[in-house]
Amino acid sequence: MMAGLTAIFKTLIEGIFTLVFTLAFMYGLNWLLATIVLILSPLSFLIARSVATHSRKYFKSQAQLAGELAGCTLERVRNYRAVRALGIQSESYDSFAAIDRKLYVQGQKAQFFSSWTNPTTRLVNNIVYACIGIAGVVILVFQPSLAPLGAALTIGRLNTFLSFALKFAKPFNDISSVATESQNAQASLHRIDDLLSQPGESDAGSQQIAAPLDTGTIEFKHIEFGYEPEQTVLKDLNLQVFAGHRVAIVGSTGCGKTTLINLLLRFYDPRHGQILMNGQDVQNMSRSSVRSRFGMVLQDTWIFSGTVRENIAYADPDASDQEVENAAKRAQADSFIRRLPQGYSTPISQSSGLSEGEKQLISIARVLLMNPQMIILDEATSSLDAVSEKNITAAIAELSTNRTTIVIAHRLQTIIDSDAIAVLDQGRVVEIGTHDELMRKRGVYYRIYTSQYQ
Repeated sequence: MMAGLTAIFKTLIEGIFTLVFTLAFMYGLNWLLATIVLILSPLSFLIARSVATHSRKYFKSQAQLAGELAGCTLERVRNYRAVRALGIQSESYDSFAAIDRKLYVQGQKAQFFSSWTNPTTRLVNNIVYACIGIAGVVILVFQPSLAPLGAALTIGRLNTFLSFALKFAKPFNDISSVATESQNAQASLHRIDDLLSQPGESDAGSQQIAAPLDTGTIEFKHIEFGYEPEQTVLKDLNLQVFAGHRVAIVGSTGCGKTTLINLLLRFYDPRHGQILMNGQDVQNMSRSSVRSRFGMVLQDTWIFSGTVRENIAYADPDASDQEVENAAKRAQADSFIRRLPQGYSTPISQSSGLSEGEKQLISIARVLLMNPQMIILDEATSSLDAVSEKNITAAIAELSTNRTTIVIAHRLQTIIDSDAIAVLDQGRVVEIGTHDELMRKRGVYYRIYTSQYQ
């Protein structure tokens, strides 16, 4: 796209100067012929516009398919192990080839129709040039009659004028010669504009207040929400999470566990109902102030390109080396970090060779360093072996002391010591209580738990 825009801009600037100066010289030679040139010149623009309009839809389709092809390629490359393990190499190739064939057809049509721009523009300019020559001959023949109008002309002046007329037509020919680049650039720019024109997330709350320093009780009151207008994920959901308590949210896949967290962090706002933090509606607070109260440890680890120290201190770059190391010790990560070639200064990345368990340990150390008021755990120990899970469970228990902790649980064995367990079913909290209380009820939680451990 940049090459196309650069070529167009360069040609346009040169063309403007050429048009202005040659037109001035032509008016100095013969105003009547110059006026004829000025009147006929838009014909080439009209022809070029007509061809460009017809080819634009093909360039737009070409840009869209190019994006799909790049996405298909990236997806297969990133997940090549899964592709091989599932034995779907041929299906992946067929999918790629199908998009590639469509791209080839659309690109061929775009190039074909766009290639007509320059020849048709040159044809029109040559016709205009011939008309000027004929008009010049007519002026020479009827020169006595046109002399009083100041349109006198000699053969030498006509020859000079025709030379300037060729130079005047050159910018139109040059611009039409970059029509393909122009159409390509416009199609790409249109896709970028579509992305940039998407409404951004506003940080401000409706009353511009910050989240309370003491989060107190988190309360979900009559929450209703769906990602699509016709969809409802949460229906009249009510839940209280008391300050300093550890509350687990359990339920079948798609029941709304992750959606609840997304609403709490204001990635979305509910259709109806309120989420209260210490008695204040979070929709009145800025998103950044709400999110700053939480530390998150997710099932999918976040490892950035940098040193181990930089990864742990990612959310607090001003943390001292001692603070970083203390957080790693509390997360049971210090011992394996010191075994790395350069210890805390070892460069790492998502694909650096660390095990999933080691990545998770670094993620947990990062949250420990943040020392947040509230913690959200999404099956944080799922990637760890039995020994590491025991160590991290102890570290999280220490971190959770006097801090509100919300746990999204899939393996119920990890949350049986929670202060409360909320069971979601079809978008509602259908049961809440401790593990023992819910087991005695023999309801939804009992069925889920016994299905996992019997």
